[in-house]
Amino acid sequence: MVIYFHAVLQIRLLTGAKSFFPLIGAGGVDIFFVLSGFMMWYVIEQKPLGGSAFLRQRIVRVVPLYWAVTAVALVVACMVPSLLRSTAFDLHHAIASLLFLPWPNPALAAMGAKDVLVPVLVPGWTLNFEMMFYLLFAATLWMAKSLRLPALGLMIAGVYWISGSVGTVSPLSFYHRDMLFEFLAGAVLGALQLERRPLSAVVVLCFVIAGFSMMVGAEVLFDEPKPRILLLGVPALLILIGALRGEAGGVVPSWRLLAALGDASFSIYLIHGFVLAALRVAAARMGVASGAGSFQIAFLLAALVISAMIGLGTYYKVERPLVRMAGRLLSQGGSSRQLQAA
Repeated sequence: MVIYFHAVLQIRLLTGAKSFFPLIGAGGVDIFFVLSGFMMWYVIEQKPLGGSAFLRQRIVRVVPLYWAVTAVALVVACMVPSLLRSTAFDLHHAIASLLFLPWPNPALAAMGAKDVLVPVLVPGWTLNFEMMFYLLFAATLWMAKSLRLPALGLMIAGVYWISGSVGTVSPLSFYHRDMLFEFLAGAVLGALQLERRPLSAVVVLCFVIAGFSMMVGAEVLFDEPKPRILLLGVPALLILIGALRGEAGGVVPSWRLLAALGDASFSIYLIHGFVLAALRVAAARMGVASGAGSFQIAFLLAALVISAMIGLGTYYKVERPLVRMAGRLLSQGGSSRQLQAA
């Protein structure tokens, strides 16, 4: 969904007009946030951890590849600045990006978007939210189990309120988005243990179709769906409910290719911007870019397939070795295999 969304933006950039395809797919991020909230709760239910161990595992899982791809983006920005239009080298911005701190993007500021707080690797803005959630979730792991969910809700509400009380655009104001509550919604699903409660295939299908229909409808009707928690967050919640209870009921098939793409999803997410930029430059230089439907279909298919293929390669050849290495460095007596699985 996210690759599709960004591919359509590239097509519009190439053709100078609206694309043959509708600009939808941003709701993939909302699904990601709800799923993340669920997964963190689910993992801790399966294998309880303390707050420090939890954060260490999250660092091992997320940081190595993100830092590596950010470094590549910075090198590309210096050597081939025309390739990544939204990236320019700035020391303060680079450091903030590596530390998952929202910071004004100098490349976008030069285009007039001075208040856009996105990292060197633009899709990494979601990881700024993710890391904030990890910190809040880790804080609950020092509490009694019965207090964790209400404490998490209060902390998320607190961050949302405090970030909204800041008068100007700042790293703190970045978090004043109702998307934060999607993590809480996912955690609630984890606490309800829906993965253990099966539903029939028909009911599951109704949940999933309703969720995607609502999500697509909101993105078609509104340039920027607001309130996002209702227009995209609730549909994401319905989709995940259907998926969890469908899997519990045995109506979700197990496909090795989709499982592999799921494993590689982090790599695919981080590298797809490079793929799309390269396709845009190649199309422009070959003079094949046009508003014709055939070109747009070819560009979109190439974006989806090549991003998946390179993402899979990145996962097996780069991400996994980096995670193993980081696990050895930070395991502090725990096995790197356990950290990689986490």
